[in-house]
Amino acid sequence: MQASPEKLPNERIASIVKAIVDVDDLAQLLRRQLNRGKTWQRQLLAYLEQADLDAQVLRMTISLERPAPELIGAAAKLGSTFRMAEANLQSTRADLTMRQAVRLLVNMSGMLASALEEESSHFAGAS
Repeated sequence: MQASPEKLPNERIASIVKAIVDVDDLAQLLRRQLNRGKTWQRQLLAYLEQADLDAQVLRMTISLERPAPELIGAAAKLGSTFRMAEANLQSTRADLTMRQAVRLLVNMSGMLASALEEESSHFAGAS
């Protein structure tokens, strides 16, 4: 059975919402697991706290039905925060598991931003 090439708008929106929830859940899990004894842990915690604020802005932007450029900008800001966290971890003694978890957040937020861009271009083309 082949999936239909065109998803219903509600299905696309649901997949975007799920992606936001997944990114937020992983970031929150990392925040709870971090010890604050080492400098890199405190720095990563600061990035994760910023990402929490960025995710909140993204959710508000969606709920207020702001224009597509604002949605894409909010998603890009979230991804940028995770990329900065990843870059910061490169020069630390963070373990491989933590580095991979942050890398996963970078990838997930990138896919989220791409999905939002695709969705906005879909609606822009339909107008």
